[in-house]
Amino acid sequence: MKRYISQGVQLALQILCCLLVAFVPMAGQGQNLDSLERVLKTKRLTDGERIKVLDDLNWLYNSIDVDRSIKFGKQGLDLAERIGDEKMEATFLKNIGIAYYMHGVLDTALRYLDKAKPIIENLDDYRTRASLFNAYANIYRRQSLYNEAIDNYLKAAEILEKQDDFQALGLMYSNIGGVYQILINNEQALIYHKKAEKMAIKADDKDGLGSVYISLSDIGLYRGAPISESIDYAKKAIAIFQQTGNTLFENKALQTLAKVYYYHKDYTAAEPLIE
Repeated sequence: MKRYISQGVQLALQILCCLLVAFVPMAGQGQNLDSLERVLKTKRLTDGERIKVLDDLNWLYNSIDVDRSIKFGKQGLDLAERIGDEKMEATFLKNIGIAYYMHGVLDTALRYLDKAKPIIENLDDYRTRASLFNAYANIYRRQSLYNEAIDNYLKAAEILEKQDDFQALGLMYSNIGGVYQILINNEQALIYHKKAEKMAIKADDKDGLGSVYISLSDIGLYRGAPISESIDYAKKAIAIFQQTGNTLFENKALQTLAKVYYYHKDYTAAEPLIE
């Protein structure tokens, strides 16, 4: 297969659900993480500086090396508790929970989120509150508790709507649309993905927009839309990811286009995409 969806792409899609911001390309991240670890080992840092470095390592490693993410998260949590920094204590608890989610250890992930929740509820930080509900929703989605997942995505969306945070809101609408796709409720899925499209355009979130177009292409197949609609959305996604250099999602978009052709029995058009 010339272009295919690999385990790495599946992980990238999982990451996309976790983030409250647009997809962050991973290229060059390993080098940045090495630099951060060197800073942690070799530099004399204030407690505040050390917490910032540990926070970055905890978050960035959760998509690359979950064990290291958890290790740095627990170091940061210990430091935050020692110096009485409640905001960072809650952040580490939440992000350690997300790391366990990425690792598939869902019970432990929920325990950390439950510890973070009462602290976060008292913080004047809308993004952290929205991120907490998003994290709960992702876990419920993985557990096939789809009503609970939608409820928590909607709680996050309500917070973001009040702040006009278009980029994060677009992701939340996409997450809700994705659950409705799983439930084969294509009309509701369409409603939320079209909302996500509007938010991505407002935020100039190109990768987010490309991901929405992949979903809209797929939904079109099961709504009985003309083949041209699904092809157009898939090709728009491919063009966007080529422009942004996001090869993981470009591959996903190419797979989606091949799926459209196969679904409509146009094997001649599909073959070049999967050779």
